[in-house]
Amino acid sequence: MRALWPWALGGAAAAALAIGAGEVAAGLIGGQSIVGAIGALVIELQPPGAKDFVVQLFGDADKLVLEVATALGGVLAGALLGLGARLDGRLAPIGFAAFALVALVIMSREAVFDPPAALLTVVIAAYAGIFALRRVLPRPSPAEPAPDGPLLAGRRAFLLLTAGVLAVGGGLAIVGRYLTTRLPVAAAPIDIPAPGETLPHPPAAASFDIPELTPIIVPNEDFYRIDTRLSIPRLEGAGWTVRVHGMVEREVVLSYEQLAGMPLIERYVTIACVSNEVGGYLVGNAKWTGVRLTDVLDMAGVQEGATQVVGRSWDGWTAGFPTAHLAGAGSDALVALLMNGEVLPAKHGFPLRLIV
Repeated sequence: MRALWPWALGGAAAAALAIGAGEVAAGLIGGQSIVGAIGALVIELQPPGAKDFVVQLFGDADKLVLEVATALGGVLAGALLGLGARLDGRLAPIGFAAFALVALVIMSREAVFDPPAALLTVVIAAYAGIFALRRVLPRPSPAEPAPDGPLLAGRRAFLLLTAGVLAVGGGLAIVGRYLTTRLPVAAAPIDIPAPGETLPHPPAAASFDIPELTPIIVPNEDFYRIDTRLSIPRLEGAGWTVRVHGMVEREVVLSYEQLAGMPLIERYVTIACVSNEVGGYLVGNAKWTGVRLTDVLDMAGVQEGATQVVGRSWDGWTAGFPTAHLAGAGSDALVALLMNGEVLPAKHGFPLRLIV
């Protein structure tokens, strides 16, 4: 029996190149990441309790671990296709095309799905994989078995070639993920008016001179983040709307410009992650500028008996709280447009963020 490992190794190398090429393509054209889209699906389908277990195990590196695991899963699938190529050279190219189609379907589930960009990304990925496969696993014809397989040209040459393809694929994947996760520059479509209610800056002498304690006002770049996705969305303020519906007297749809034209107020608000531990760093205080949530809800007319306000993000993620909270401590809940006097950064929710 001929050795199986060269076929598996060759298929894995081809898959690595396909993944890397797809990530770079997505980064350059501003499209979706295949790894990111598959990772998002894994997050969505994870069983109850899995998230807490993974966070306890890996901490802040949980999403990086998911990305690496997703890429390694693709490499493993490539190894299986390489083994299939040992039996029939047509199986691997068909397999790469099939995986590209599956990736396209998964990407189509995303809220920011761009069909032309996604199609181009998966085509480039599939072509790169098939191209590498034909170079690493040469065959006389698609259906004719090769007596010595990929070792026909020599073990050393084969190992050097597959190692090179793996290295290039891995390097491209790293570069591609960097490109697809770059922070987009948040730019408001209009100049936001000065708020009607402003707050003074904290006195210069107001500080806590305690080692490792964050400042009273945490700068935007240092403010903590807990993301529910593997990449930061690239959203535009122009054309963005907020829709208020459900148990209301009338549905209200407000544009970014309309919200910015409503009475704006400033509030210092401290927020913390539900996972923050005592002494943890997942907490921060900032000056938020925006519209009172109650002003927006009053426009819609909340019906008697409505017990929950549910915020829904662009990708369907939800978080809610009791309507009764708005009559007490939550009376200054904001639809925030600015954070510490700056347009809400992309990594903190641009165009708009609900601060309760």
